[in-house]
Amino acid sequence: MDVRTPSHMGAVFTRQTRTLFFDLEYQVPKDAQKSTYGSLLANPGRSGQKILGGSFCLLESTNVKNWPSNLEEIEMTNFWIWEYDDDEKKMLEDILQYFKDSWNALKGKKDREADLITCGIGISRFDLPILAYRCNELGVATNEKTWELFFTTKQVDLSNIGIAYANKRDMKGSWVLYPKTANELCKEFGVNSVKPTGKKVWDMYEEKDFLGIQKRTEGEVRDTVALYKNMRKRIFRKRN
Repeated sequence: MDVRTPSHMGAVFTRQTRTLFFDLEYQVPKDAQKSTYGSLLANPGRSGQKILGGSFCLLESTNVKNWPSNLEEIEMTNFWIWEYDDDEKKMLEDILQYFKDSWNALKGKKDREADLITCGIGISRFDLPILAYRCNELGVATNEKTWELFFTTKQVDLSNIGIAYANKRDMKGSWVLYPKTANELCKEFGVNSVKPTGKKVWDMYEEKDFLGIQKRTEGEVRDTVALYKNMRKRIFRKRN
């Protein structure tokens, strides 16, 4: 519950409300590709790992009908470590500034008006925590500042929203609430895309296929926008 407003009152959306779609790429060296517990091999607490960069786009939240119908026309902002002479800290400084600029698009908003919305697949358990951790580790920003920038956004993690839409595995009787993968979401919501394993990026980075990494990541953000639109349409179809 938001302590600033009565419990029965939700956020107010205006033409100023913004949704920030993004996806990060992260490098895990071969000797660090292990996990004690879960399936996620990335662990910023281990040496040698780093954020390679990411693709971002900021869209007006209440004006979905006017978003480009051709997703290729969506303007992307990119930050990549090879454009910073392999200086992750300098890159993260610019990513932080991008978040600040995104918040500034809401400057002057009233208390009940919606906060900046961040949207992606797995961003709540990977992208945003990884950003905060690396920024603190490299001295880019304090925990206080990263908390304000990243974790006061309202996170729309499509992998969690997708739990409500059962696939064949679910219908066969597992009945377990579990985040959906990007490929499961694309199949369920009619997005013609198949995402290869994230390990592919590690090989591409070693092979210096930097343009390939950027194109892949921009494609994933565009897929996320397409999923958002299709999921939104299904969720609100009875109200249209």
